[in-house]
Formats: sequence, C-alpha cells, structure tokens
Amino acid sequence: MIACCPARVGYCIPGALSILKGAVPDRARGLGHMAPTYVSRFPGSTHPTARAAQNFVKESSGLIDSEAHLEEQKAQLRTEALARREAVPQADRADAAKAAAQHFLEGVPLQDGQIVALYWPIRDEIDCKPLLTKLVDSGQPVALPVVLGEDLPLELRLWEDGQPLYPSGFGTLAPAETAPVVTPDIVVIPLLGFDKSGTRLGYGKGYYDRTLATIGRKPLLVGYAFAGQELDFIPRQAHDLPLDLLVTETGLRRFGDA
Repeated sequence: MIACCPARVGYCIPGALSILKGAVPDRARGLGHMAPTYVSRFPGSTHPTARAAQNFVKESSGLIDSEAHLEEQKAQLRTEALARREAVPQADRADAAKAAAQHFLEGVPLQDGQIVALYWPIRDEIDCKPLLTKLVDSGQPVALPVVLGEDLPLELRLWEDGQPLYPSGFGTLAPAETAPVVTPDIVVIPLLGFDKSGTRLGYGKGYYDRTLATIGRKPLLVGYAFAGQELDFIPRQAHDLPLDLLVTETGLRRFGDA
C-alpha cells in the first residue's frame, strides 16, 4: 500500500511511513535539518573580544591573511556552485533523481543491516527521496539528520518502519525526538559542489564536519549531486574529509581507495 506525500503532489512514500504536521520535535527555535544554509553566524565563532584576541595571534603568525583569502575563495565558489545547481532544468530533475537512485543502488557497496544516513532535500538540491523510498522498502535502516544547535553536530535519528516524520523547519522532515540515535555506516551528503579529487563544497557552516568528527569509525562518505555541480578545483583544509564516492544522474565515481 502506497500513500502519497502531501508535501509534493505525485511523490509517494511507503504506506507504513506517514508524515504528521504539527509541533517540531526536539529542535532549537528557528533551526531545521539544513539550517547550515540559513543560519547567519558561522559555527565556532566566539565573543568579539575573544575573537579579536584570536585574530591578533593569527596576525602575528601570518595566518589570518591566508585564512581570509581561503574563505573568500570558497565564498566565490559557493556562488558559482549555487548558480550551476539552479541552472539544472526543472524538466530534467525528476528523471535525474531516479537515475541517481539507481546508480546508488547498483554501485554503492551496501550490506544488510548497514545504516544509511540520508537527508531530506531542500531548495534545489537533487531529490534523494526516490533513493530514500527504495531503501526503506527494501528494509535497509535509514537515518535522517536533525539540527540541535548552531555549533553542535547533527543528531542522526533512525527512521523506523511505521513511524511518522515531523516538519523540522525550512521544508525538511525528521523523525520524532523519541527515535533512536544511531551511528551510520554510510553517510549520503548533499553538495553545493565537488571536484575531480573528491573534495566537497558545502554551505560553509560545518555541520557535517562536526558530525563526522564525533563518529568513532569513519563511515563511507557518498556525495549526492547533479553532474553539472562539478567545479574545476576546491581548496581542501585539514578538517575537510574527502568523499569516498560520488553519485550523480550520470553515474558513480570513486575516489582514493574506495
């Protein structure tokens, strides 16, 4: 039995998984799954006085200029990447989402019982709901992220069979606060951009970086994007974990030893 999702005409989810509307579960006011796109203060920023002291130290060592240049470079890349993603024709997006889901299922090594952390797409991100539906229908454990705070890692909650999803801000949905918090084996990451070496470009708020740093064992990192989001080069910092795999509507790409 398949029930149509009220959030999008023509899109269906497994009948056992319903969506409830109402209060947002366990969420800081004004924050949702992809708050990285919208929150204004950069995670990790400090009180102005403390920040000034930090800048003095950096200036003394010559670091602040290089860091400022890097942030400026990334900001320019984000603008370019957003334009590339927005340029994907609306008429092609549904077919691209279905093709990407098929490439994921055919190419990503996935064992029974492994937990896959997905995301609920916002704005013009490639739609991963076709993949989400196929994984849930096949009995694969799936988790969805919830933003608990601006400077905190994401909480990955298991989406259990028969349990509803709740609106969690900015058009996203998430499991209830009573859902189990899990450690994923595979993390599927929405992207602004990527390059040929597997460097990923995100929204600049560090949510996935902080989340990955808290996971004891490194999960398989899978980027999910349109092929047109590829950039020539993205600078990589020490804390930037590269992708293991990339899935687009045109196929699957492997990086390093993946």
